[in-house]
Amino acid sequence: MIRGVQLYAHFDLPYGLTVSALNTERLLRERGAVIGRHSIAVRESRVEGPAESDVNLFHINPDGIIRFMVWPHADPRFEDRINACVPFWELARVPDFWVPVLSAMDVVLAPTSFVADAVRASIPQARIIPLPQAVEVPEGVGSARGRFGLPDGAVVFGTSFAAEAVLDRKNPEATIAAFLQAFPSEQDVRLVVRASPTGETEPEKVWAALEQAAHGDPRVVVPRERLDYAGVLSLYASQDVYVSLHRAEGLGLGMMESMSLGRPVVATGWSGNMDFMTPDNSRAVAYRLVPVRVDDRSPYSARSIGFEGEWAEPDVADAAAKMRLLYADPTLRATLGERARSDMAARARSVESAEFVDEIESLYQSGLVDGADHTAKAGALRALERHEGRRGLYLRPYGRVRREAGRALRRLGLR
Repeated sequence: MIRGVQLYAHFDLPYGLTVSALNTERLLRERGAVIGRHSIAVRESRVEGPAESDVNLFHINPDGIIRFMVWPHADPRFEDRINACVPFWELARVPDFWVPVLSAMDVVLAPTSFVADAVRASIPQARIIPLPQAVEVPEGVGSARGRFGLPDGAVVFGTSFAAEAVLDRKNPEATIAAFLQAFPSEQDVRLVVRASPTGETEPEKVWAALEQAAHGDPRVVVPRERLDYAGVLSLYASQDVYVSLHRAEGLGLGMMESMSLGRPVVATGWSGNMDFMTPDNSRAVAYRLVPVRVDDRSPYSARSIGFEGEWAEPDVADAAAKMRLLYADPTLRATLGERARSDMAARARSVESAEFVDEIESLYQSGLVDGADHTAKAGALRALERHEGRRGLYLRPYGRVRREAGRALRRLGLR
């Protein structure tokens, strides 16, 4: 049995990735693993817990690992630990500059089959272990429409995203357009569009853009209230249907949470959410794959990721029709919602088995850390660490990043 795990995550930041990392930490502790906790914050890595471990588990994306390498941190001891990463990504390939980091990992833990396919498309030889995701909804979460100014008699649709998220990917304007198309004049409907502040961010521009997209329609509610996690779940419980007309999702946490609360979901039928959406528990919206067209500063631009990506363009008319159907048929809402609750509970029970721990333990017992492949990969991580400590890969122009990534891959024999 492995002695323990050094777990690296954004523990101090209100991200969806934090919820996933906390769930992984809980599963590890329940399996008896001793955890060394590394809180990756703005300019530091704070460690809590024992240093003796057999696994480094980076519950942060490769660009976060690069930043970690730049800032002061405890020695990760790449050489005598299994090195694993849990990446979340939203396109069919991972960014080119992620490849050197993921190639140097002994294991990639894939939170969805979509992410696994994206890693495999970029790094065919990667060792991938599934790390399926579920949510644990606390007892006692219930509707609180009065708190959020929502009428008791209305059918309430809702969508939610972090205000700092890339709006082109989350695509809330499509959700607003579908709502207005589905309900041109009905007064017993509402759409809640929550752009949540994160950290010290106050997303006034995002809120204003959402209200502009709604053309001043008072039925579209844009909350300003900061909510803790219990408050977010209470808001979801106050809604009848969760809508996500995203162009791409690595997971889709808001959808999972709403389904766990017994609320049906209407969502784009592509990317990470298709791990848990079925015709019996939700309604998938038709889409077509289109080239990613974003500003060069976007993390999804060709300049940022090294290639021209594709993502889904949801069919707004199809979404509107599905929203209209759920509005008109409360029995269908209840049937889908109850099946969603049941399916998510079954998924949570399956995730509780934490099979990924068994697979990592098997790799450790097989002598992985004594092998030449591990030694070469640990050396590549150490070389990246030394290099980043001097300069910082993520701070350099993209063209230089690609050249240096190529050299790192050639040293690993991967290009």
